[in-house]
Amino acid sequence: MRIAHLKSSQRGAALMVMLVIMVVGITAILVSSLNSSAIKIARQNDSSKVLAQAKEALIARATNDANVLGSLPCPDTNNDGLAELLVGNECPSYIGRLPWKTLGIDDLRDGAGERLWYAVSRNFRDDNSNHINSDTQGTLNVTGSQTASQLIAIVFAAGNPVSSQTRSASVTTVCNGVSLTENLCAQNYLEASNALPSNAAAPNNNYQLNAASNLFNDQAIYLTHEQLFPVIEMRIAREVKACLDGYAAGSNNKYPWAVPASVTSFTSTPNTLFGRLPNQPVTAINSATGSQASLIAGLSSAGNAVIQLRNLVASVKFPVDTAGDWAVELSNGQHTPATVQAKLDAALAAVNALSNSSNKTTLLNALNALQTALNDFNNGTGAGTVDNTMLGSWASIPACADLMADTYWADWKNLVFYQISSDHKPGSNTPNACPNVANPNCLRINGQGSYRATVLVARQIISPQNRAGFSEPPTGYLEGGNAHTAVNPANTFTSNRPVESGFTGVNDLVLCLDGQQTCK
Repeated sequence: MRIAHLKSSQRGAALMVMLVIMVVGITAILVSSLNSSAIKIARQNDSSKVLAQAKEALIARATNDANVLGSLPCPDTNNDGLAELLVGNECPSYIGRLPWKTLGIDDLRDGAGERLWYAVSRNFRDDNSNHINSDTQGTLNVTGSQTASQLIAIVFAAGNPVSSQTRSASVTTVCNGVSLTENLCAQNYLEASNALPSNAAAPNNNYQLNAASNLFNDQAIYLTHEQLFPVIEMRIAREVKACLDGYAAGSNNKYPWAVPASVTSFTSTPNTLFGRLPNQPVTAINSATGSQASLIAGLSSAGNAVIQLRNLVASVKFPVDTAGDWAVELSNGQHTPATVQAKLDAALAAVNALSNSSNKTTLLNALNALQTALNDFNNGTGAGTVDNTMLGSWASIPACADLMADTYWADWKNLVFYQISSDHKPGSNTPNACPNVANPNCLRINGQGSYRATVLVARQIISPQNRAGFSEPPTGYLEGGNAHTAVNPANTFTSNRPVESGFTGVNDLVLCLDGQQTCK
């Protein structure tokens, strides 16, 4: 009996040992699994953080570009941290690594220790031939577990290798038909369509974001129009505000006439309180008959007629072209009648010295017509009636000179409008009338405030708007009551933030001007 009891005890002890071993094993497996999951989640979180940093760096780069505002650098294809140089007008590749040195940021690494990858829409490449403004849309699309379209850029975290991916810096492989080291081949880092080549000849605009698996582990973050352009549009509005406030500070708190929305020459017209920003300020005080405006238009038309004949006789091309050019510039607020007269005299002398011909007669007729227009400009009814307390040029205001000289201004000038209060126009006797909440002539935004002027930036086009042609009112650019005519301006404007429900119907950015830095 003792022997049987002993054997039973031994079997019980053995079972206990086996049970303990099983528990320990299962616990080890669970701990290992939990550790693996925790590590995976930690790596994903690390990747998410650096992706967000990369996106912010791209927004900062696009917003602060001094050449092509809103543009982004080409991807880095040789892993040196620098954006590749353009080949002609194109990026050599529209996908590669994030050019962290060019962006002026740290060498960002994802949770697996890999550098980030980056795809950029061709529409946003940093090239002088590229014209970017609120109407520019990205061309990149994402499908899969997330769906998005018209994206500007995408940043990828490649993570650990999956499937047959290898990433040696010394082993050469054929990558999309090109011989590269493994560490330069996108197929060894990205999966599915994310790894396809992309250049101007064969753009890859379609990328994927799928659920993580043994065959796909790319993480990504993308940049949309709605995330980038509000920052850029605010920069444009503030640059125009700085120009106009600086001008008013030197012009007894008065602003120059605007350009009617229907005028394509960007020449301001007297009595125009609302419109686009002129190439040069005009401060003429319009007569009751409006003759000053017609004199300006006549001088501009006569000058352009001379310019069109500059190639008629090669030997007098320079003086003829200069006379016409300076006359047009005088109509825009540059030069003086005396200096334009000197250029016109030189042109007349050069043409009179030619042998008689039909071409000589044609040139003399045009120059004599220009002389008549210049005489009218000097001596006609309303001529010379300007507000001498106001500046005659943008040039003396650094903010204006810089704005007009910026290469990107040509891409934005059609989208920028401004209005001045009738108390702050040329010739006003009440240049200190605003701000004053009791004054109905002061301008308001969303029914609030009291301002001398407002700047409006037309944001992304809203269907059924179109930008074809210039018209009064500019309903192709502005919405609601913001779109009015030069002769019937409103006193209050609507401005919605992107997060507000009204933004889908009225998305214009409106900024106030009152000569104070606090007006925003």
